[in-house]
Amino acid sequence: MTQTKPPKLIHWKLIIKFLVQFAIGLGLVIAFASLVSFSSQFNIADKVIWDVQIENWRLFYIVPTYLNLTLAGTLGGLLYSMLCDQTLEFPSWGKNGEGLEPGFFLDIFVGIAGALIAYLALPEPLKQGTEAGVMIFVTGLVGGYGGKYVLDAASQRLIKRIEQVDLKKEKLEQIRKSENLQQLANRQIYQGITPEELSYLQTQLQTISVDTNLKERIFQAAKDARRLGSRVKAYEDRVNRVAPILESLVKSDRNNAPYHLQLACAYRDYLPPRLDEAIAQFNEAIELRNTQPNENDWHYELDRVVALIHKANETGHSNQENTPLSDDILADLLTLDNSHSLSRIFLEFDPKRKTLIKEWLEKNQTWIQQHSGGANLLKQAWTIAPSNTIIKAVNRTYLKKYPIQSSALASDEIVEVTVGKTYPVLKYVNTTDGHYQVQLDHNAGIWYIWAKHWELPWETALSGSQKQISGMTDSQSRNLPKVPALSLRGSVGSQGTNHADDVAKVKQRLKELGFDWFKPGSAVDPGLIQAIKLFQSIIDGKSQVKGDGRIDVGGKTHQWLQAANAPRWITMPAEGKGYFNREVKIETWDNHDYGTNWLSDTIIAAGQYYEDNYRKGNPKISPIPINDVSHPQGGDTRDHSGHECGNACDVSLPRTDGGHILNSWRDGGYDRNATKAMIEAFRKQPLVTRVLFNDTQLINQGLCQRAGGHDNHFHFEVGVPTRIDSSQEISSTDGTFRDNTLSPEPMNNISTQEFKYTYPPVFYGSRQFIVTIPNGYEQKALSADDYAKAAAEFGLEVAVVRAVVEVEASGSGFLLKEPTPARPKILFEAHHFYRLTPEPVSKSRPDLASRRWNRSLYKGGSGEWQRLLDAMTFDPIPALQSASWGLGQVMGFNYKVAGCSTVEQMVVEAHQGEYQQLRHMLNFCKNNNLIPALQNKDWAKFARGYNGPSYSANKYDIKLASSYQSWKQKVA
Repeated sequence: MTQTKPPKLIHWKLIIKFLVQFAIGLGLVIAFASLVSFSSQFNIADKVIWDVQIENWRLFYIVPTYLNLTLAGTLGGLLYSMLCDQTLEFPSWGKNGEGLEPGFFLDIFVGIAGALIAYLALPEPLKQGTEAGVMIFVTGLVGGYGGKYVLDAASQRLIKRIEQVDLKKEKLEQIRKSENLQQLANRQIYQGITPEELSYLQTQLQTISVDTNLKERIFQAAKDARRLGSRVKAYEDRVNRVAPILESLVKSDRNNAPYHLQLACAYRDYLPPRLDEAIAQFNEAIELRNTQPNENDWHYELDRVVALIHKANETGHSNQENTPLSDDILADLLTLDNSHSLSRIFLEFDPKRKTLIKEWLEKNQTWIQQHSGGANLLKQAWTIAPSNTIIKAVNRTYLKKYPIQSSALASDEIVEVTVGKTYPVLKYVNTTDGHYQVQLDHNAGIWYIWAKHWELPWETALSGSQKQISGMTDSQSRNLPKVPALSLRGSVGSQGTNHADDVAKVKQRLKELGFDWFKPGSAVDPGLIQAIKLFQSIIDGKSQVKGDGRIDVGGKTHQWLQAANAPRWITMPAEGKGYFNREVKIETWDNHDYGTNWLSDTIIAAGQYYEDNYRKGNPKISPIPINDVSHPQGGDTRDHSGHECGNACDVSLPRTDGGHILNSWRDGGYDRNATKAMIEAFRKQPLVTRVLFNDTQLINQGLCQRAGGHDNHFHFEVGVPTRIDSSQEISSTDGTFRDNTLSPEPMNNISTQEFKYTYPPVFYGSRQFIVTIPNGYEQKALSADDYAKAAAEFGLEVAVVRAVVEVEASGSGFLLKEPTPARPKILFEAHHFYRLTPEPVSKSRPDLASRRWNRSLYKGGSGEWQRLLDAMTFDPIPALQSASWGLGQVMGFNYKVAGCSTVEQMVVEAHQGEYQQLRHMLNFCKNNNLIPALQNKDWAKFARGYNGPSYSANKYDIKLASSYQSWKQKVA
């Protein structure tokens, strides 16, 4: 059956709509032509094509010329819309009832208007003659098209003007809003605001609409208030008030390490302290800083150490107890000492907190002494005074709890001392601002004294030949110029108060020091900001320009500007004894000729040492060929990212023929002996912090470190000397320590003893432990035979095994302070227990099962066993799997990797002795393919595999290498 096609429908509605619109358009054209014709001065009798009149009244008529113009203008307007606007809209009501949209009516009106205007501008001769009609139509068409264009352009310009006015209003409103927020933040800091105002301030700070400069100003104000409040008792209430501001800033930018650091410090200094939150914020700040390397800022770890010590004191950990908190404190201090030298850091750190750290070191000295680097750490805390050392007051003065003006201290923070009063001293250390910190005999306490008011025997007792941290000999120090005090009424520089007289003083001082690329006068200009930033970066020991460009009254930059040994910006020396400068003598087209006088003095001294001890005037041996330093104004250089601050220098490689310049240390003619002598000459200089060079032989000798791009030259850097105030009495003790430094009696070396404890079946409290420790088991510490046996089993050197245990094990594998029988050392991990038993433990005991790792849950020592036993009441096997065990702290859930068939076997073996714990540790390494790294002494690869990708933060690879070298000599 065939289907018939449906009849084709005619769209009558569309045809009718088109005819109606066409009729309307035609009517508009006729109406306009008539209107224009009716108002014209034409001779109607000759030029009318349509004349309508009633009796003696003429209603309208149409002149051909104007009909022609009207039609042309209409066509021109419509053409513009179709070709340029790409649309031709019909009249309609606007969207959402916003009024009438004229559509193509507007195009017709504008086109006709443009055509008439164009016709009036047409010369008269062109309006006459046989071709006049064509000329008039073309003129109307062009006028209609152009009229629409002109109108559109004019309207766009008007709209733009209106938008600009609105933008200015918006900007003014934003400025007013910023000023209000700044004032609100200041009121919160200095006196406090209502909860409603504080909520508004926090909301605004968390939004992206707040401009970056405003947030930075508020952050700096909060930071300054927090620091003042933590140091001066009269302002301590400010710390609590800045915390909400810092919390909001952290929420606004969670990747900003300084924000996290300041919030951590605020939590630490809070009343009462919020230590768990503080430690969490410190961890976050350090993690963020490590992803954006700028490792010269030691405040992160040292401030965290203070919080950890407060936490240890708060939780009642006894001295000498080996706890996770103690381990973390020691790890941070060792890291800082390895990278910066703790004694140098102490010269800059807040004295109150420095005292706290020193007290912790002293209380835990026996335990610290067991660790690699621990003795050196203790050595830098105090200088032991000789027997019967007496200090005597030569003025009426005070013993002070803090090294600040006595007028700023409370009555219970000072003790008045009369002239001639004497005190016996046990220990002392030089601190900042002309003070010493002293520990008085007869339990009289620890105090600060102003050096000028006291007769101090040790200032003249030491030999003048000692090398100074200041980087100078005694004679150099004593010849330093006296610098007039730089008195400022307010801050100077970026976002500073910038009083005209203050700016002029700062410019004068910077000019004296060689930082002189700013405009004369008392106005702040970009050159001054750049000079301040460079100066700040130099005194912070940075290799890149990172200063904030502002000098705060009494701040670090202000103090260094007044220092007798403030850095000067100079051209590097051209040549001298034992060295010459390629940049100045040969490569005159290059711009890397500038740096600090600290670097210049180091070059001169190293050249002298090299000449006297190696070259000795022999022309066949190359002098030290100095190369690139920094640009004339410091800052960015595409050739050397680490040469921005005038404290880093490259040295070309010497050749055996007495010349220099090679493509690589592997090239023939390379003079390794001369290079070694040069590096040793620089390393003899007190300010040199590191040498970078890729010669593997010299690296193995500990003379330099590997770094990319350092095959054809070596690179050395200088650090920051101890600041010497011009008013300060210079002494040979500044920043150094005596030979009779703190050297506590070490504990007996655990690795040479054997502890034998016999185990009966073990009950903990009222609960029998799931793993029964049978009678007859012996708990043993590692012996020399154990190390040899383990090394043979796993194909390792004994020194390697010793190094791994020393660095990774942190002391004994047992809780030696417990009565017999002592239990293995453990750490219960709540986040792993949550993973293994998420319900119902997390609801009833969130301290045992936590969704995320939380440092604050740790109890340390025996407290970790209590947590484990509590967890075992819920589910014993997962609980055992959620603890780390023994020397290597191998997690229980890794029992198979540790070489055991069950976690119970692993626990039993952990009770048996440290040898079994060591086997768990080495089995873990074997099954994670880390043994080859140990065999090849690839410490970085091993540290990454054992400690994770952040191993470098605690310098595990460096510690392993150092420990191995030490044990290699002992074992041999």
